[in-house]
Amino acid sequence: INPLEAYYLRSDQSTAIGWVHNRNASVAKSYYVRSIPDEQNFLGCAAPAATSITLSGFFSSHPHYVTWFPTRNGDTDLPPDTEFPDVLMSTSSGDLTIDLSGYFNGIANNYLDTLHSDYAFVVTPGPFVKSLAPDAIVTEPEAGWDFALYPNPTRDLLTLSFADDTIKDVALLDISGRIVARHQNLVTQMLQIPTGSLAKGAYWVRVVSGKKMKVKKLVIH
Repeated sequence: INPLEAYYLRSDQSTAIGWVHNRNASVAKSYYVRSIPDEQNFLGCAAPAATSITLSGFFSSHPHYVTWFPTRNGDTDLPPDTEFPDVLMSTSSGDLTIDLSGYFNGIANNYLDTLHSDYAFVVTPGPFVKSLAPDAIVTEPEAGWDFALYPNPTRDLLTLSFADDTIKDVALLDISGRIVARHQNLVTQMLQIPTGSLAKGAYWVRVVSGKKMKVKKLVIH
């Protein structure tokens, strides 16, 4: 009934990587009209019945960012990157509903530009900039509950300082969102994390305490 499908791998309730596909796409629908140079079709793709997808299972108490990527060399037409702010997420059940109207049909120059049949995406707790530079990770400051980390940049050891000793979950993530170190059910106001074995570059430090969460950038040099 609705050929629009999405598959995604969620590493936790903040990060995921996935793929959206329109099952209407088919090689059998490919054609080229010689008399109309602009009308050519490769992996023909009629519009799906639905215009949105819903990704489930995310934290409902902090922002999420959905960033889109091409699936083939030369693709240029992508859905717009989407921010789900904390105000929106705090009133929802942790579902990210993404409007994809107008991105899964069309025949003009599909072979040269985009197939309009599938797209890749990542979900991250902070804005994801498509760059390999360490400064590509950007996190906006949040009011209220906070924690401190130092030194930053660091090499061998990272220290985290908290204002209270409530139960916390601390995770260190690389630039792709993969968890490289994790400390759960902590009841402390200070935590030291060895970082000497980690590769140089940018990381995220994420601290969750109940419904409160904050993500900060860390650079290992």
